[in-house]
Amino acid sequence: MNRAKKSFLPIGYFYLTLVVMQLPEFLRSYLLEDFCDKMTIGFSNVPGPTYPYITNGAVTKVLGFIMPVGKSIGASISMISHHETVKIGVSTDRNVLKSPK
Repeated sequence: MNRAKKSFLPIGYFYLTLVVMQLPEFLRSYLLEDFCDKMTIGFSNVPGPTYPYITNGAVTKVLGFIMPVGKSIGASISMISHHETVKIGVSTDRNVLKSPK
């Protein structure tokens, strides 16, 4: 991760995404479909907070997220670490992936 933190590649992808999202719908849809056809599963690992969130005096005990999937990507695996706990979420699109087996 140290190499990724010092790389300009994520910044480049960020601005590339901004440009693509400004394109007309037919072109944006074509480019996203072309990109998604090359992927079968999404994976995201998010470092959560070191200390639990406190909201209105209540300490957060559970924190999670699901990586959204779209187009032809059929599934995603999401991981988040939160105050000495790791949560894993798995999501699939019923229309793309009929059976998780």
